[in-house]
Amino acid sequence: MKTKYFAIAIALLLVACLGLSVYFLVPRGNKAYVTVVQDGVETMELDLSRDQTLTLTGANGGKNVVNIKDGKIAVLEADCPDHICMAMGYRSSGAPIACLPNGLILSFSEAPGMDAAAG
Repeated sequence: MKTKYFAIAIALLLVACLGLSVYFLVPRGNKAYVTVVQDGVETMELDLSRDQTLTLTGANGGKNVVNIKDGKIAVLEADCPDHICMAMGYRSSGAPIACLPNGLILSFSEAPGMDAAAG
């Protein structure tokens, strides 16, 4: 009788371990977000799964046209002198996209409200 309960306990333990393994090892579809910081102030958070085009204007009047398409974001137009932000192209993660003359920083995270450095 003890052997029967022992075998059932081992089987249940194996099923639980298998379930936890699947839960932790199967990749989940995490959403990606972009935090928009203008002139040192967080102004909005954008969901990269939603295609859209925005015109962002900084305190100094500098404008950036930002486009989200297919889960990636890029600065399409900028009236800054160097256009480095435009040269960064479409991105979905990694280092922030920055237009320092216009005071714009786009940083990536996987959860709303989470700072990219903390995520």
